Amino acid sequence: MVERIQAIRRMAPGGHLAWYGNVGGAAELRLSDFFGHARGWNAHIVGFISPVPEETLGEDLGILADLVADGRLRPHIGRTDDWIRTPEAFVALADRSLRGKAVLTLGH
Repeated sequence: MVERIQAIRRMAPGGHLAWYGNVGGAAELRLSDFFGHARGWNAHIVGFISPVPEETLGEDLGILADLVADGRLRPHIGRTDDWIRTPEAFVALADRSLRGKAVLTLGH
């Protein structure tokens, strides 16, 4: 929780917070996390955690991919591995031994 608040407090005014899923229990964010000592006045929270209609399924990931492609979102990648190692990546995320995102690739 402390890391999340520290990250929010480093957001630029008008910045965007993209929230996709959560590992390790319930996530807690309070409106007060965005003011006080925070710099992220008028920050935007974009959440990708609620179900969407089948015909638009995947658009949220497309938005994230576009943000990464044009440099507006720079994810911290902590592990890159083949798709067949998905179970190990999930274990690393769940036990918090992985810092950053897990990227799983498809074999050629």
